[in-house]
Order: sequence, then structure tokens, then C-alpha cells
Amino acid sequence: MQGNTAEVLYDRQEIIKAIQQFQAGTKKFWGACVDSTLPAFSVGKVKQGYLDAKKRGVRIMYITEITKENLPHCMEIIKFAELRHLGGVRGNFAISDTEYVAGVKRGDSLTSLVRCNIKELVRQQRYVFDTLWKQAVPANERIAKV
Repeated sequence: MQGNTAEVLYDRQEIIKAIQQFQAGTKKFWGACVDSTLPAFSVGKVKQGYLDAKKRGVRIMYITEITKENLPHCMEIIKFAELRHLGGVRGNFAISDTEYVAGVKRGDSLTSLVRCNIKELVRQQRYVFDTLWKQAVPANERIAKV
């Protein structure tokens, strides 16, 4: 993605490609905040990107609502990310050092994806993520109650 741009993608293959580019481009930090249905997608279609980022030393922070239904996927996520629980999460977005992506999910797939590397918007979304992270509960505390 070229500097200071934003785009909206609708094609499934383009969405997956953009997510993979986002994953490959992370250098130090990657934060994801997703609803309770997306952990299955994270450990399915795009898991390799998480594993590769972890190998590169990227700090991966992941916020979702941990439920009985997604617990197996969350246990998988714990292997490559710091996981926290936040009840009632709506929407799906991720933030890195240089980029922000947000997706709309219907059924088992993302139907659109906003991708942006405008510095001011990336900083703004990092602030939103950090605020949510502070409110979220560490996964081990939530898992003990599920």
C-alpha cells in the first residue's frame, strides 16, 4: 500500500490478500479487536500470518469476547498472541505500526475491508485500541469463568 491512502475492498480474494499484506508488513506491534465470531477466521484463513509475525518478534495483542462457542479458537490464539476478553465487542479491526484495517463480516467471511495507512488515522485507531485493551480482562481470568 502506497503512503497516505485509504481504500475499501469488496472482493473476497482482494480482502484476504490485503489482510496477508497487512500481516506481512507488521514490524513491532499488531493489535486486533474483533467480535466473538472472528477468532475462527483468525485461526483458519489467516493463521499463518500471525505465526510468521510472531516469529519476526511482533507483539500481537488480541481482544475479543471469549465465549463457550469460541473457546477452542481462543485457546489456539493464546499460542501466538496476548489475548484479552471484552464483553460485547462489535465490529472487527486491526492496527499495526503503520496501518489500520477494519472489516465487515457476514456469515463466515468478510464482505468488505477498509484499509488505511494515513498516519493521523493510524494514531487515532491505536489510541482506541489501547483504550479498549486497558478495559479488557486477561484471557486466563475469563477462561476460568467460561
